[in-house]
Formats: sequence, structure tokens, C-alpha cells
Amino acid sequence: MSTALIDAPWSLYCSACDATAAGNALASLCPACGQPWLTKVTVPSTRDAGIDPSARGLWRYRSVLPVMPDEPVVALGEGWTPMFEAPALASALGIGRLWIKDEGQNPTASFKARGMALAITRARAFGVRGVTVPTAGNAGAALAAYAA
Repeated sequence: MSTALIDAPWSLYCSACDATAAGNALASLCPACGQPWLTKVTVPSTRDAGIDPSARGLWRYRSVLPVMPDEPVVALGEGWTPMFEAPALASALGIGRLWIKDEGQNPTASFKARGMALAITRARAFGVRGVTVPTAGNAGAALAAYAA
């Protein structure tokens, strides 16, 4: 049995009309109103619940991400990007401290790598053989990298 058909520990809900669907559904738009689905994941109340201290990057948090436990992931080293303190900018903004996360260090040079790693992992679980995305930039580059 495909892992995509097992009961999922998350669900989908419509961003416009609040319709719901099972988390194991292969869906992109709500059939009732045509708006995008959002994913609802129940995160454990303990701050570090679900974190794998031996893993780095996005998949460190696998147990609270919308993928099945035994599902093979598509990973290119996304996540675990560095943070830099920006004291001069913090001072100019009149705030105490400011840290900037350098998402350009992701494999596709943008934060879109994280979402595409998840999207392509789920698409493969469903046996999807081709993917497209409307984009004029980073999402397309990330999709091409993860779907290759």
C-alpha cells in the first residue's frame, strides 16, 4: 500500500470557505470554491517534541511536517541556514537586537527550497510523474531542482 493512502496526521482546509479534506488526499484546489488548500498539522505542546537532534536542516522536524513517517524524502540539504546579527541595522531601526536568516544558503538560493522539498516528497508518494508551478522566479528554480 502506498504511504499516501494511510491515514495522515494532518488535514487540509480551504483558505476561503473552510471546507476540509483528509491529509492523504492528492488535492491542490478546493472543489467547492476553487481556492488553495492549506495544511493543518497538530504540533505537540512540548517545545522540542518531534525534533530529531541527530538531523540537520528541514528534516530535523520531520515528525511535525506533512509527510508520512516511512515516506522517502526528496532532500538537497535545505534548511539549517545561518543567521547573522545585524547590530547597525538594529540601531538604525531603534530595536535592541536583530538577527537576519540567510536563506540564500539553501540549495536553490531561496527559502522556496523548503516548500518544494515537501511538495515533491508528497508528489512522489502519490506517484505523480510531472509537476508545474506558475512562477517568474525562485519557485520555478526550486521546483526544477527538486523534481529533477
